[in-house]
Amino acid sequence: MEAIAPHGRVLSIPEPRRYRRCRVRQHPPNTEPVEDRAVPLCVDLDGTVIRSDLLWEGLVRFCRRNPLNLIRILLWWRDGRARLKAELARRVSVPVETLPVVTEFLDFLQRGVAAGRALYLVTASDAEAARRVAAHWGLFRETLASDGRTNLRSHAKAARLVERFGAGGFDYAGNSMADLPVWRQARRALVVNAPRWLVRRAHAVAEPGGTFACPPRRGRALWRALRPRAWTKNLLVFAPLLVGGISFEASAWIQVIWAAVGLSLCASAVYLWDDLMDLDADRADPCRRGGPVASGHLPLPWAAAMVPVLGGAGVALASLSGPSAAGWVGLYLLLAGTWSWRQPQKVRLRPWVRAGFLLMRLGTGHAAAGVPLTTPLLGGELLAAVALAWWNQLRGQCRTKTFGPSQIGRRW
Repeated sequence: MEAIAPHGRVLSIPEPRRYRRCRVRQHPPNTEPVEDRAVPLCVDLDGTVIRSDLLWEGLVRFCRRNPLNLIRILLWWRDGRARLKAELARRVSVPVETLPVVTEFLDFLQRGVAAGRALYLVTASDAEAARRVAAHWGLFRETLASDGRTNLRSHAKAARLVERFGAGGFDYAGNSMADLPVWRQARRALVVNAPRWLVRRAHAVAEPGGTFACPPRRGRALWRALRPRAWTKNLLVFAPLLVGGISFEASAWIQVIWAAVGLSLCASAVYLWDDLMDLDADRADPCRRGGPVASGHLPLPWAAAMVPVLGGAGVALASLSGPSAAGWVGLYLLLAGTWSWRQPQKVRLRPWVRAGFLLMRLGTGHAAAGVPLTTPLLGGELLAAVALAWWNQLRGQCRTKTFGPSQIGRRW
């Protein structure tokens, strides 16, 4: 991928990490006989054409507006997933043009349309949201989706397609266990973005129609999203051991290690939360669109679930160093999460906020090691934190001038 820098120089930007190939035989695209192309191809949307889920895309954006919207979400969910999807579709407009797509399969669909095959978008997403996506690509003859009363998924989707085309009268492309009842009624099963064991199960209930774009390992994507390299900033927790004259006390080191591990887990929770809150900005940024969350390599439900898990585990581990250390870690988690949620556009505030987060790391170290915070220590640590924050800010500005309007270095 190439990009034009503000000064006119052509820069090479690495492509996002590609999918690893399945160890199953892939069906050559568009090599079926001409008469087979008269059979309609019904295509799922979430996880099949796009590497995301429109329901979770709406949930993230709706909670981004106001965390108290979670109460309304629970009330709608009580009436069923179809009601929840309909309410979100009315209130949230997901930017279709930035959604991560399974490029290999989308190219296959485009070639099918060019060959004259009829495509139908059949999805459990709400009809209003699904039609916006279908209109963006212009590939599908008709869209069948949830309508606020019926959640068009699994057996309900299979019954609708059998009613429309008859048993064995259509081919179906899907990606999850919920699609097995549909594949049982289809003539051919096309499996997209699914693990090998699901490919085998799908081809056991229907004639193989092809496999496309096996997903990357979720564990590797989660590890990248945790940003272990950023944990080096938490080495500041050990600074009070050195300046306090207790660097040879084993008990103090153990207390500080617990605090550092807890702080690292909370920092990773903040990074995931920041990825969710800045989803649209990251996808619009050529330097960040290949990130685990923005690219869809790490599913949005995984990222959302790991935020409270990591945050709670981090505070619990920090409590082993004492209530004061746990209080510092909890304060960092609260303030950093709030900053990611309502990050001001005033760039001049960012280095001072980063300096505050660095000071919280130093405060955690003082609380864990039991080193009192004197005026000279506070002055020196404040100066060091401000210097580090401004150095990171200037480095980010230099890279921004080189690569364009990126937000490199904004996460602390």
